Amino acid sequence: MNLLWLFLVLTLSGLLFMWAEAFLVMPLVLPLALFKNEKNPLVYVILGFGMLWQMYVLLAWCVVAVFFTTAFSAKPEVQHHWMYYILGFCGC
Repeated sequence: MNLLWLFLVLTLSGLLFMWAEAFLVMPLVLPLALFKNEKNPLVYVILGFGMLWQMYVLLAWCVVAVFFTTAFSAKPEVQHHWMYYILGFCGC
């Protein structure tokens, strides 16, 4: 039953993250619309910061998924921890 709850929590939090991730990444990438000219070196700086920021946001989601996985697999009634870690890996 805990495995089902973990699946539901990861699914719900993944849907919420999918909605919130656009609002976290878009303000940093939005200035690219102002600098459409590829000859402007500022485009590459903004692209670099945008990619780094998106990587940090996605890594934050992986930390949340690992937290949920360890919280659900640490319960005393869990006998097979590997199923939780596989589901947590798929949740990342």
